[in-house]
Amino acid sequence: KDAEVAQKINVLIEKVITGAGGGKEKSYKQFMADIKTPSNEDGDIEYMQDSYTCRLADSSNTFLSMYIFSEYYGFGAAHGQHGISVINIDLKTGNQLKLKDVLVDNYKSALKALGKRKFLEQNGNDEGWFLEDGQPFELPEVFSITRKGITFTYQVYEIGPYAAGAPEVFLSIKDLGSLLKVNPYLK
Repeated sequence: KDAEVAQKINVLIEKVITGAGGGKEKSYKQFMADIKTPSNEDGDIEYMQDSYTCRLADSSNTFLSMYIFSEYYGFGAAHGQHGISVINIDLKTGNQLKLKDVLVDNYKSALKALGKRKFLEQNGNDEGWFLEDGQPFELPEVFSITRKGITFTYQVYEIGPYAAGAPEVFLSIKDLGSLLKVNPYLK
């Protein structure tokens, strides 16, 4: 209901979709024009097809968590590529939520250990490059807050081969236990 907060949320969504920020500011109009252009300037590929889709992960009266899926395919490529972003937003302020907003200080090592255990329970122990040659397990940067917990989503190739897809690991509120700090999002 707050127009200023709504505008802040719309700008945040636009920045994530267009890739703006980090020194590469691009207007929504320029972004759309680039997508509609039937060839790229570098001449690497003859034509590329892009697609963007948004889907609600979860929401409550305090937060909104939204997936943004991007898919692109360069004609002649063996297969397309896709990426997943998530925006977790505080609906009262319009600010993007980070893990530090819901987890206690110094959560990283305990969260990583919990994440590895739950990943193996949920995905089996035959996928994941971290199972080979002592590679470390890492949680992905992409996460969605839900009323039931936190879901971490890997990008294709981030933790395994293309055939492994984009695996997820879900950590329930109960799993997170003492790692959760008092917050209005996960109770």
